Amino acid sequence: MSAERSQGYEVVQFPWLRVPVVDSLRAARGKPMMHALVEVDVTRARELLSEHKRRTGETRSFTAFIIACTARAVSEHRDMQAYRQGRRHLIFFDDVDVCMNIEHEGRQTGKQATPHVVRGANRKTLREIHRDIRAAQTAGIGGVWAMRGRRLYPHLPRLLRAAFWWAFNRFPRLKQRIGGTLLLTSVGMFGRGAAWGITPVSDYTLTIVVGGIGERPALVDGQLDARQVLCLTVSADHNVVDGAPMARFVQRLVDLIESGYGLDEAGGDGAGTAVGTLSGTTT
Repeated sequence: MSAERSQGYEVVQFPWLRVPVVDSLRAARGKPMMHALVEVDVTRARELLSEHKRRTGETRSFTAFIIACTARAVSEHRDMQAYRQGRRHLIFFDDVDVCMNIEHEGRQTGKQATPHVVRGANRKTLREIHRDIRAAQTAGIGGVWAMRGRRLYPHLPRLLRAAFWWAFNRFPRLKQRIGGTLLLTSVGMFGRGAAWGITPVSDYTLTIVVGGIGERPALVDGQLDARQVLCLTVSADHNVVDGAPMARFVQRLVDLIESGYGLDEAGGDGAGTAVGTLSGTTT
């Protein structure tokens, strides 16, 4: 990354990996988003994750657990990842394809987040989701051809880039093939304590921001206890989803997370089978 230093300040080149992010945010401007800021008790979930590590020596990703819970909740509330096709139709996808950002260290780019899609998360076990994420982290920022495409993108005419994002946002099946059906981003891993993250705009019908974890006093069986509470922001496109369906989805997601969904079944291996069903019960 080239730099130019002058008296009192330094000028560096704008990261080329940020250009598509800026373009996507520009294309999503004006979308009416509803936001729900939720505190979720994750004490049981974190205890189960710690117990699994003590028993097997294997560390399971907390983000993978949240993805598994989200996939289950979305599979029961399919309107949360519905997309408009033209003026008269909606598309409801069967698979829950979760787009997430993974930070990589590049020799020329420094630390940059690149998108990765966990395909069919509603049909995968927690272990499979965990391995999917780890494989993406190990793979790095991308192969030779992927890197060439990313380096070429900022040099394309702005009109051509805008046309791509126009198509991306108006053809749901194109969006699903490239970027998945919903976005989940985790910012809590980069800080300590309770904190929310709010995305102002999004290309997706459903966006979930996983914030920080703090301690809160709570009554448990009549006794005051310190509980670990996750700050979760759920955002939905009001063009597609109304407040009541969103509230039902949020409540179901909270129930799944607080119950430690899938974590007490063979170390999380049973989650995939349960996610694939549409029964209203937590197994």
